[in-house]
Amino acid sequence: HVELTQATCDGGKDIILTDRYGDRTYVECKRWRDWQVGREILQKLIGATIPDNIEYALCITTGKYHQNAYTYASKVDNLALWDMKDIMKLFKKLDENKIARIMIKVFNSDNNKGNIIELNKGLNPSTHGIFE
Repeated sequence: HVELTQATCDGGKDIILTDRYGDRTYVECKRWRDWQVGREILQKLIGATIPDNIEYALCITTGKYHQNAYTYASKVDNLALWDMKDIMKLFKKLDENKIARIMIKVFNSDNNKGNIIELNKGLNPSTHGIFE
């Protein structure tokens, strides 16, 4: 199950993923070209997981991470960082028909909201080698 949070005042998460076992992942997405995602964004994401007893946290960016983000993430067991390289690795694992369906959904969605949602649908970071 994929739930998109409200556009603003989202509490540090953009997407809530729930796998078939009920495990939930909070996802924060940053579409930044000229900015780096820093520790503060990750702290807000992790802070959102604690009161809700969320199993995993995933930050996805089209940009880059600051060194302080990597340092922070190395201290947090249930946090994964994805950048464009990771997104492209995921695409390579998909068959061509699935990629075509995802891209159609992306281009037909309101404000391209489907881009990260469909890409991550049904994924549990713990079962895809992210937290290993």
